[in-house]
Amino acid sequence: MTKNKLPDVEPKGTIKHTPKGIDKTRVLELRLKGLSYREIAQLVGCSKSNVEFIMKNHFPNLTNLQKYSENKAKILEALQQELVYQFDAEKQKKMSGRDLTWSIAVLEDKIRLIRGQSTENISIHAEIKRADELAERLEQLKAELRMVEEEEESGD
Repeated sequence: MTKNKLPDVEPKGTIKHTPKGIDKTRVLELRLKGLSYREIAQLVGCSKSNVEFIMKNHFPNLTNLQKYSENKAKILEALQQELVYQFDAEKQKKMSGRDLTWSIAVLEDKIRLIRGQSTENISIHAEIKRADELAERLEQLKAELRMVEEEEESGD
C-alpha cells in the first residue's frame, strides 16, 4: 500500500509527535492487514506501546472503521428496515413511494454485494419471451415427432 492509497482516518489538528524512526504509514498498513500490535512492533522494531501510541494518536477512527466494515451488511439491513417502518400514511403524503422504494432497493443491492450474493436484475419480459420461444420450439418438435410416427405407421 502506498501513502496515497491509505484511508483518510487521521484526525485534523495537532498530534503528539510520532516516536522517532517509526514509520506510522507502515504501522497502519500492517494493522490493516490484521496484524496485532505485538506483531507490528516486532516487524518495525519498536515496542508494543509505541504501536499503541501511533494507532491511538494518529488513527483513532480506525477501530470504528473496522467495526463498520465487519458489520456493514447488518448496519445496512437495519437502515433498510428503518426505512420500511418509516413509510406510514403521514410519510406517504410527504415522500413519494418511488423514492422510498428506490432507497430500499439500493440498500438491498448493497447488502447482497457485501454478502457475495447476486444482484443481477432479471428482465421479466425477456424471460417471458424466452419461455414463449421454448414453448413454440416444443410444439415444433412435437409436430415433427407426430410426422415421424405417422410415416412409420404408414410404412408398416
